[in-house]
Amino acid sequence: MILDKIKKHYSSSVNLALLFSGKLSGIAINLIFIPFYSRSLGEYGFGIAATILSLQAMLIMLDLGFSTYLGRQAAVSQSEKNPILNDLMAAESFLLGFYLLAAFLAFLAFALGAINKHSLVIFFSIILFLLLVLQNIYYVVICARKKYVHGSVILSVGNLFRAAVSFCVLKWLSPEIDYFIMAQVLTAFFHMVISRYYAFKFIGEKKAFPVLNLSIKNGAVLIKKTYSLAIFSLAGALVTQLDKPVITYFINAKAVAAYFLAMTICMVPIGILAGPVAQYFQPKIISLVGRDSSEELYRVSSAFLYVLIVIVFFPCAVLWVFRDGLIKLWLGDVSYHENISLYVKVMLPSLAVGALGFFPYSLLLAAKDFRFQANLSVFLTTITIPCVIFSAFKRDVLLICVVYSFYHVSSTMLSWWRACLVEHISHVAQKKILFIIFPILIVLLNIILNII
Repeated sequence: MILDKIKKHYSSSVNLALLFSGKLSGIAINLIFIPFYSRSLGEYGFGIAATILSLQAMLIMLDLGFSTYLGRQAAVSQSEKNPILNDLMAAESFLLGFYLLAAFLAFLAFALGAINKHSLVIFFSIILFLLLVLQNIYYVVICARKKYVHGSVILSVGNLFRAAVSFCVLKWLSPEIDYFIMAQVLTAFFHMVISRYYAFKFIGEKKAFPVLNLSIKNGAVLIKKTYSLAIFSLAGALVTQLDKPVITYFINAKAVAAYFLAMTICMVPIGILAGPVAQYFQPKIISLVGRDSSEELYRVSSAFLYVLIVIVFFPCAVLWVFRDGLIKLWLGDVSYHENISLYVKVMLPSLAVGALGFFPYSLLLAAKDFRFQANLSVFLTTITIPCVIFSAFKRDVLLICVVYSFYHVSSTMLSWWRACLVEHISHVAQKKILFIIFPILIVLLNIILNII
């Protein structure tokens, strides 16, 4: 009995470590290669690249809720073959049609003379977005099937391959943004194909490379299933990723460079640290809420929060205190070092609190409270985006940092409040509410001190 428990805990630790390694690889590789991209492309070229990378991250989130829905279906139904196969093909169909239409319109705009500058960058960026959105959906399905080794290896190797090829192209072929994007597209294609193969394999598809089932009807049916999640992902994508294009438009491509680098650091709590923890615990919570196992749900929820606090807050505290030295170590003596440090000082604590939002989000997802999540996202987006545009219009990047700090804190607070009211999960959310109060007070104090 004791040996079984030891094996179970060991297996859980290994699976969590694998999820971490997969997510860690993407951001860690970016942290390593971004300084080189910045030096090779120049401040203006890197500003364009930063905008494209931001749009890339936005569109991965903006998958109409497909990854969340398909991940949930794969986690709930662990049989060898299940209805997720048709849904996955329907998602492919819809996304392929949407992005190819966008690519055609971009080509048409170029042919008519509406786009003259960076036309190739725009066209290949659209293709890149399609490949990365699909790859992310396949990765979510693989992990939801508890194939953590495969998911981690595929993601890590794919990210490294894309970064390495881009590095070689910029260093030895041409340090131009066009070549950078084409290198990204080529490597993303191979990454997507391999991810697709394993995703279909793990949901029971026997064909090595199943043919795309291009069906408008199936795509429409899937959209109906993910409607609320689509609104949620749309609002979330706009509010978290539209800031860089807005800064580029209202200020310039150079101004976005410091902000992008600061945001890259600040995304550590959610992207590197909290994301894998949530990905590990979320299927467990969904399963336990479905079985109405109160005692086990309380135990898993406690573990979820304690792991989040240890893994997120302590590293973020170190990063916040020693940010100046760490930024210099990372980027060297760049001209906008002080701006990066100031933006990190304001935003990092709020994003750490935002990482705690994964807990109420998982509870609400398990309770199928999709409507509230959609409404909350629309509400916060409606407030945040105009504030960001106004701040950019005033050419005040620091104010944009404050706006996003309030966004992340508000999102976590309101999600937790909602979880306290929903049947089957309210008892857990209420007992754990103290976990959020103290961090929020620290963030608000940090914002007030920096405004004054």
